[in-house]
Amino acid sequence: MSSKKRCTLPSTSHWATLIFLDRERCIQCARCTRFQDELVGDPVLAFHERGRSLQIVTTSNPPFDTYFSGNTTDICPVGALTTSDFRFGARPWELTEVPSVCPHCPVGCNISLTTRPDRDHNGMTIVKRVMPRQNESVNEIWICDKGRLDNHFSRSADRILRPLVRVNGSLVESTWEEAFGAIVGAASQGREQRRAIAGPMMSNEDLWELAPPGRRIGQQPAWRVALSHDWRGSDG
Repeated sequence: MSSKKRCTLPSTSHWATLIFLDRERCIQCARCTRFQDELVGDPVLAFHERGRSLQIVTTSNPPFDTYFSGNTTDICPVGALTTSDFRFGARPWELTEVPSVCPHCPVGCNISLTTRPDRDHNGMTIVKRVMPRQNESVNEIWICDKGRLDNHFSRSADRILRPLVRVNGSLVESTWEEAFGAIVGAASQGREQRRAIAGPMMSNEDLWELAPPGRRIGQQPAWRVALSHDWRGSDG
């Protein structure tokens, strides 16, 4: 009798720091490779070998070098791709979906915050993961890795929950009215020299909050939008 050598592949691969690949689940459907090639324009995934040795590999250095890797976990039909951020972190029926908007840039991608009371945080409800929420006019059904994974600050014990005002050299908690009053009081001194600079990456909410202090010290905010190809504006 002739014995055939069994083909074995590494069970789990840790691609970069964000994505896990469980090869025993992969059915070589090519959704992830086509997404990276045709939608993102970063062809960093490809098929390698043939026949029983066929497998998905990353072709970039560092591995899976793209800003949109997390979307492949959404479109994988068998769960072969998972994020290190959430991998097996909860059962779907334990989670509550909260609609929101991504705060990290002015694009305003529609997202869904997946929350659950967590025993590691003394039963406090925390954000377990961030998922894209469909909006064909803004982000369709995709989000970048920063919007997907940059949410752990919400769990930090050092997170600032209330405004702080310096009193006698020390920062103390205050109300928003007191904080705005302190800003206006400081800005009112030499008001002709006081200006606020808003960058093009700020969200609409941040820009809106920048206006009230300016109005309270008697200045009308002057808005300028810097285009990506000419950040200096038309007058240089």
